[in-house]
Amino acid sequence: MSNTVSQETINIVKSTAPILKKHGQKITTRMYEVMFEQYPDV
Repeated sequence: MSNTVSQETINIVKSTAPILKKHGQKITTRMYEVMFEQYPDV
């Protein structure tokens, strides 16, 4: 298993950063709603 991050992964992170900056709170709010609905023991 490699400990290095691929260039593809770096590109994906860089391309999604502006979206997360703009919509991060909405994304995480919805993520936790779904997580606790589907996995209440978490």
